[in-house]
Amino acid sequence: MYRLSGFDNEWKTPVTNGQVVFSELPPGSYRFEIKASTDGIVWYEAPNPVFLKIGKPWWNQTGFRILYLILALAIFFFLYRFLNKRKKEKESQQVIDYFASSAYQNATVEDILWDICRNCIYLLRFEDCVIYLLDTEKNELLQKAAYGPKNPRATEIINPITIPVGKGIVGHVAATANAVIIADTSRDSRYIVDDEKRLSEITVPIIHEGKVIGVIDSENRKKNFFTPLDLKTLQTIASLCAAKISHAIAMDAMRQSKMELMELNVKMAESRFSNLRLQMNPHFLFNSLSSIQHLIVSQQTTRAYKYLTVFSNFLRTLLNFAEKNFIPMDEEVKILNMYIELESLRFDQSFNYEITVDESLTNDEILLPSLMVQPFAENAIWHGLLHKDGDKKLSIRFSSTSEEYLTCIIEDNGIGRKRSAFIQKNKISSTVHESKGIGIIRERLNLMQQKTGKPAQVEIIDQYNDKEEPIGTKVIITIPYYNPEES
Repeated sequence: MYRLSGFDNEWKTPVTNGQVVFSELPPGSYRFEIKASTDGIVWYEAPNPVFLKIGKPWWNQTGFRILYLILALAIFFFLYRFLNKRKKEKESQQVIDYFASSAYQNATVEDILWDICRNCIYLLRFEDCVIYLLDTEKNELLQKAAYGPKNPRATEIINPITIPVGKGIVGHVAATANAVIIADTSRDSRYIVDDEKRLSEITVPIIHEGKVIGVIDSENRKKNFFTPLDLKTLQTIASLCAAKISHAIAMDAMRQSKMELMELNVKMAESRFSNLRLQMNPHFLFNSLSSIQHLIVSQQTTRAYKYLTVFSNFLRTLLNFAEKNFIPMDEEVKILNMYIELESLRFDQSFNYEITVDESLTNDEILLPSLMVQPFAENAIWHGLLHKDGDKKLSIRFSSTSEEYLTCIIEDNGIGRKRSAFIQKNKISSTVHESKGIGIIRERLNLMQQKTGKPAQVEIIDQYNDKEEPIGTKVIITIPYYNPEES
C-alpha cells in the first residue's frame, strides 16, 4: 500500500504492475510512504519514506509577480504621462491658435495683455501670472495685467509693483532677453516675493525687433511645476504678443495722427489765412495717411510707427506756426527736414538729401516767410527725382552772400523740367498745384521786395551736361532779411 502525505492521507493499493503515477500535483512539499503485508492483516511500513518538493512555475513566483506589477505600473505611468503630454500639447496649441486668431483692430496694448491673462493663462491652467511692460525712460518693468490672486476684479491689480531691469528673476530676464524656468525659487537668491511666496517660476521676455518690451511671469506653489512645453508655449504667446503690441502702438499713433489732422483742419477753417499764404498740398496729407495705412496693413509696423512719429511732429509744427507769416530760419529748416524725411520714407528712401546752413548764419535771429522752400523741394522730388533711375540726390543750401539778403539754392539731379512736363501733361491737378504754388511764392517775394527795398526773387535754371542732356534743376531763391520792427 502507499500514500502521499500532503496530497492524500489515505493509504491506497497500487495498481497490479506495482507503479504509482501522480499528475498535476500542485506546488508544495510531500512525503511518499509505502508498507507491505503477506496476509493483509499485519503491515510493515518502510523505514525510509521519499520526500518530494514541487516548486511554483516561474510565472507564479513572487519575484515575477513583483516584476510584473512594477512593469505594469511603469507602463501605466508612461502611458499616463504620454497621454497627459499629448493633452497638454493639444491644449497649448489651442491656446496659441486662439491668441493668433484673435482680432485686435481697435485694441489697445492693455487689451492685449489682459486677454493673455484672462484667456491664455486660464486655458493653460496656471494659478498665477503677471505681465510687465518696460518703461524705457526709467528702465523699470511695470505690472500691466495679472491673473490669479493679484487680479480679484476686472482689470484691477492689487498692489502693483515695479522691478528695475536687472533685479530679480523678472529683471534678469528683461536684461538678458533669455527665458528661464526656476524649479525651486527657495534656492534662487534673485527671487522677489510679490503677493505671496511660491516655489516655482517661469519667466519669458516679450521681444520686438531684438529689444525687450515686456515680460510674462508665472509662479506656482509646487516645485518643478513648469515644463519645457510650458516654456515653448509662453515663448510663442510672447512672440505673437510682441507683434500685436507693435500693431496696437502703430494704430494708436495713427489714431492720434488723425485727431491731430482733424485739429489742423479745424484750425485752418477758423483761421484767417492771407490769400498770399502758400497752402500745403492736400494730396500730400491724404497720400501720407494712405502710406501709413499701407504700412500697417502690410505689417511693416516699425516703418509705420516711424512714419507716424515724423508725420505727427510735422503736423504739430505746422499748427504752431500756422498763424505766422514769418518764422525763425531754424524752424523753417526743421519743417523742411521733416517734410523731406516723410517723402523719403514714403518712397522707400530711394533718394539722398542734404540740408546745409552757412555757419555765418544765426538761425534763431533770421526770419523767413513760412513754407517758402517746401514747394520747390516737393517739385524736385515729385517731378525731378521720382522718375529718375540710378542715384538720386537733393541738395538744399542756405548761405549769405550779402548783408541785404539770404540765398537758398535747391538743386536736384533729376530728369529736368522738359521731360517732367511730358510725363505730367495728363496730370492736371499736379500742374495746377505746381504753378499756383510757385506763383504765390513769386508774389510773396515781390511784396517783400516792395516793402523792404531789397532784392527778392526766384530763378529756375535747367542744367545740362556736355551732350545737352538734362542732368537736373537748380532753383535760386533770394530772400531779403526781414526786421519785424519794419512792419
